[in-house]
Amino acid sequence: MTWIRVATLDSLESGACTDVEVAGKQLSLFRLGAAVYATQAHCPQDGSRLSDGQVIDDNVECMNSGSRYHIASGRVLSGPATEALKTYPTRAEGRDIFVQAGEVSADVERQWFRALEASAVSEGETVEVTVAGYPLLVYRLNGSFYTTSAICTHEFARLTDGWIEGETIECPLHQAVFHIPTGRVEEGPARTPLSCNPIEERDGDIWVSLPVVRMAKSTQGGSS
Repeated sequence: MTWIRVATLDSLESGACTDVEVAGKQLSLFRLGAAVYATQAHCPQDGSRLSDGQVIDDNVECMNSGSRYHIASGRVLSGPATEALKTYPTRAEGRDIFVQAGEVSADVERQWFRALEASAVSEGETVEVTVAGYPLLVYRLNGSFYTTSAICTHEFARLTDGWIEGETIECPLHQAVFHIPTGRVEEGPARTPLSCNPIEERDGDIWVSLPVVRMAKSTQGGSS
């Protein structure tokens, strides 16, 4: 499962709902104080956009059906809806907000970003960079470049201080081992692979292709 940077905490208005497109999915982001939650963007009852509704305390009310949902869990608080909202894991990395919205499909919109000079990465080593808000590791192995997320998927430790052996990197916290070219888990306790992205060397620079996240409108919450 891929963690995708979707926003900064400062870009989300507290008590409001903001629409984003993540990995080809339409999601709603809710900032409630310092916490950020992600759900599907449409009411299961009639398909209305939740951003057209009203955020009230820790729930959201659909504008058309009047159904209310608990934002953090997605459960139905009042009908006529009977189906809960689908929710997605979120996490913060500094002021950046990431959502785990499933695997990124091959046709999701991407953009190429310059990451660093190729000469900055020595053979058999890795360098951490932040590109378009994504914390990444760039590796040079046997003359080829690879990139993965810089954060372990087990308990979100930084892999920068991990150990590289052959084509694997070991997390310094709980010793999960990942295959660098594919991100797959070689040894637990991690179960989720690292996210990988296309990478190219161009004229002495390293470029990385990252998913594009589009933010739409937000709606301010209110009181009942």
